[in-house]
Amino acid sequence: MLLARHDEGGGCLKPWGLWLAGLMIVLSAPTLGFSDAPSGELDTVKSQVESLQRENKNLREQMERQAALTEQLMQKVEALAGREGPAAREIDESLEEAPQPIVKREGEPMELKIGRLPKMTVIGFGDMGFGIQRFKSLGEQGFYIGAQGLTFTSQINDRLSFLLETDFHLHAQPFEPFDDFEHFHLQRATLAYTFSDLLKLTLGKIHTALGYYNQAYHHGTYLESATFRPEIVEFEVSDIFLDRRGGGHLPTHTVGAELSGTRGLLEVGDMSYVLGLSNGRSPSAAFIETNRNTNDTLALNTQLVFKPALVDGLQVGVGYYLDQIPQQVEPFSPPTRRGIIQEQISSAHAAYFYDKTELIAELYRIHHRDKGVDAVTEDWGGFFQAAYQLTEKFRPYFRFDYMDTDASRYFTGSRQRKDNTYHLGVRWDVLPWNALKFEYSYRADQITEDAHTMSMNTSYTF
Repeated sequence: MLLARHDEGGGCLKPWGLWLAGLMIVLSAPTLGFSDAPSGELDTVKSQVESLQRENKNLREQMERQAALTEQLMQKVEALAGREGPAAREIDESLEEAPQPIVKREGEPMELKIGRLPKMTVIGFGDMGFGIQRFKSLGEQGFYIGAQGLTFTSQINDRLSFLLETDFHLHAQPFEPFDDFEHFHLQRATLAYTFSDLLKLTLGKIHTALGYYNQAYHHGTYLESATFRPEIVEFEVSDIFLDRRGGGHLPTHTVGAELSGTRGLLEVGDMSYVLGLSNGRSPSAAFIETNRNTNDTLALNTQLVFKPALVDGLQVGVGYYLDQIPQQVEPFSPPTRRGIIQEQISSAHAAYFYDKTELIAELYRIHHRDKGVDAVTEDWGGFFQAAYQLTEKFRPYFRFDYMDTDASRYFTGSRQRKDNTYHLGVRWDVLPWNALKFEYSYRADQITEDAHTMSMNTSYTF
């Protein structure tokens, strides 16, 4: 053996022998157990990688489940936003991302990152029916198609909202009462900004703040208990069927700006106000000053409403409307009209909704002064309506309409009226989106003939 050789002088290893011995030790290191450390470390790393892969897989599955659940919740929120009003829309907004600004990176084209945009809810309303009317001397019966409309709403953010209401009507020709024509109406178009509970600004075409009914019920009869609107609050252009005499007694639509708000009065109740400036009335009662104002004066409208804390569901209110109606020329002007009409409308109302009970009462005094002939006349009109939710599907109702018109001859051109009309009916909610209404009415006319009317109406939403 090389390691066992000794030199002649003392038995020490030569230098080359030491080098060779070290080399043999190095080469034999794997057999001494040093190779076990790298192999164990590799297994440990592989185990950690596999664990991370399993965790990533679990995370991906969890994210997929959360994404599916979020999508389901968003669909429910979108459905609720169309039925539950502002509360549901606030939830919708909290889930949405705000639009991102334009981002420009060096060396990249400019791009716009858009998040979730405001959503618009669309709901449709319509009605149609059949009616029979009998006078002493003649009668009338037939089918009719009411307004078919769409309402668009969008809660743009916490403070800004948009509303658009349109409908299609069938109307009688002004000079050919037996020839109907189709007509499209832009009934409402508003942009509203809420600064606080005390101040809200609304711009556009609105339903005038007159009484309760004209603000609560719009162009979808499905929302109303009765078959038709009360006569005093009929729209300017209304369906002429079963001798309902048309509308135009009140400016139910106006185009302008409106301030409104509500303030709590300690524990007494809540006080609401409306202050509006608008284009005012058209020279003809059947038209609305939408894109112009014929004269150089604006109409002023104010309303105060009080809701006492002691009586849940009750509100009482008063209002005042002032306008100058422009002069109209022949052949559209009534023969007795000679000049500008100064119009003042005073109103009072009370409404009570609690549990299953519905009570509404309104009274209007319409004061006209024809400056051309210095003639002063007055119209009076009002109604009382009561309804009770007898069962989940049946709601009987009663309404009393009062009309005493004289000044209308100077503006609407209609004949003088002095009559009381009694309505008795029942609303049957056949389906969540469809209601059948059966009504009998009797009009006691002190000037012409009395009238008996029976009608059946189906109103729906889609």
